[in-house]
Amino acid sequence: MKFTLPASVWQVLLLFLASAFSSSAQDQYRIFAPAKDVAMLVDVSVSVKSDRDGHEDAKKIIQSIVSGRGFKNQNLNDKWVIEANPEMIGLFGAYLGQPPAAGTAELRPLLADNSSFLTMRIGTVQTVLTSGTARKLKTTAELDTLIESTYPKTGEMNDKSTCFWLAMARAAGTLSQQSRLGYYLFVVSDEEDDPDYRKEGPPGHTASDYKAYTETLAKTYPETAIRGEIARYFDFIGPNARKVEMYRARSDFKQILIAKFFQSRGRSSKKVSLAWYAMGVVPQRVRVPRVPTPPPVVLEQPGPQLAHYEAPRLQPAIQWLGGIAEVNHKRFDYPGPLLVWQVKNAEASGFDSDVRPVVQVDNQSRRNRKMISSRHDQQTWPLPADLDPGDHEIILRHASLDSESNISIRRSSYFWLYTLAIISVALALGVFILSWRTLRQSRPARAAL
Repeated sequence: MKFTLPASVWQVLLLFLASAFSSSAQDQYRIFAPAKDVAMLVDVSVSVKSDRDGHEDAKKIIQSIVSGRGFKNQNLNDKWVIEANPEMIGLFGAYLGQPPAAGTAELRPLLADNSSFLTMRIGTVQTVLTSGTARKLKTTAELDTLIESTYPKTGEMNDKSTCFWLAMARAAGTLSQQSRLGYYLFVVSDEEDDPDYRKEGPPGHTASDYKAYTETLAKTYPETAIRGEIARYFDFIGPNARKVEMYRARSDFKQILIAKFFQSRGRSSKKVSLAWYAMGVVPQRVRVPRVPTPPPVVLEQPGPQLAHYEAPRLQPAIQWLGGIAEVNHKRFDYPGPLLVWQVKNAEASGFDSDVRPVVQVDNQSRRNRKMISSRHDQQTWPLPADLDPGDHEIILRHASLDSESNISIRRSSYFWLYTLAIISVALALGVFILSWRTLRQSRPARAAL
């Protein structure tokens, strides 16, 4: 008589064996989230300035997550709500304050030693273009201090507009170069994109103000260049109900939302929210064997390299013309020669055409001339005719350029010309007298004939 088990019993046994095998396999490894570079973008516009508590809480949350302590502060738990990406919570659950679960990564700092930490401010075009600072982390023990010192103070949040997507694109461009394996991005903002380059102009500006601003901006960083930089990483999907421009990551650039943090109490008056992204890569579990001397952590394979284009950053500078810049000495054989110069890249920022340059000869100011801002305008200055022969130092200095040019000019001596002229006159006079006397002596002889 054969004894057979029902099919349901076999299924239970197989599931038990599979679970036991899986548990045994997992016990052989420790699971970690991949360590990457980190970027922190903070909104410094006036729209979020009043939410001081929100900024302070957001800074503490970033410190807790980046340093590997996780979201465990009970005071923050009462005031903030987390909306986690279901696909990421299995990896980052411990960082978000979830109970430990099988397969969840253990807590450890998101940055490793010698990783990069980028801070950038979200505000006007000027703020976004000039605020990025990347620092190398010597040791993870200094993470809290680094975040505390680089987080903007509320007294500095005075920008009248918010170039949110330009800041996101600038961060993507900066870290895509140096963080080939992707990076974590923390964004503190109300995520309302109201840039000062938009067609309607920034809030509170008059039409004439905005027209003058865009004409100035077009010379250095026009709207087409700004939108082109955003389009390298994000696709425009249209305005939302409040007519705010919305974008999403391009298909060839990964932007994975890990979690968003919202203030739960008085949300209507609390503008600050916090978003945590993985940029340029989909995070994968890092498995480290449980052995006394574990092998190096298996790193993720680098993704495709993204083309990186940077607009040229030109600086105004004084440029000598007429061959003076190519030689150490310039010889002039006539009095009062003209010195010619121009301002190269005069349309770049930092040049004030209303400031008169100072011309000095041998450390003595001789004459000032107003310079014109166009790069094609040339200026001339006559070298004083009363200079003695020899070497003279000519310095042209312009305060707004913070630069100077030095040339040494040698005026030739004209003594030899005067001497040659006198000798020539004397010889001509001698020839004339000799000829005249010879002619007089020859006349009596002709008369006798």
